[in-house]
Amino acid sequence: MAWMESASAQAGTGRMALSNPGGVRSPGGPTVAGLRVGVIFRYLGFGVLFVASLMFYVWSRVDVRKTSTDLGEQIAMLQALEVEQERLSLELATRRDVSRLEHGSAALGLVDDVPVVELEVQ
Repeated sequence: MAWMESASAQAGTGRMALSNPGGVRSPGGPTVAGLRVGVIFRYLGFGVLFVASLMFYVWSRVDVRKTSTDLGEQIAMLQALEVEQERLSLELATRRDVSRLEHGSAALGLVDDVPVVELEVQ
């Protein structure tokens, strides 16, 4: 042990002399390849934490881009469906009210009494 007490006590003071008079402490704990195991585990813990945080960052960036792409596709589909719904509601309105169609054609200047000629292709 580095801190062995001397067998002789100093007279009158009640203190014991130490075998390490310079007061230099030797590193405690087990060592591997000249490094303390506690230091190795500390750096290993920081490394694992750093790698985990980088993996989370990359995952979140990829997820944000994928979500953005999906959102763009859904917005385009929504716009196409809104146009289709508007077209179908206009078609439904013309089928329900023929007089509205007649008033619209009159407003555009279309002629009412034009004979319809059917052609047969042979």
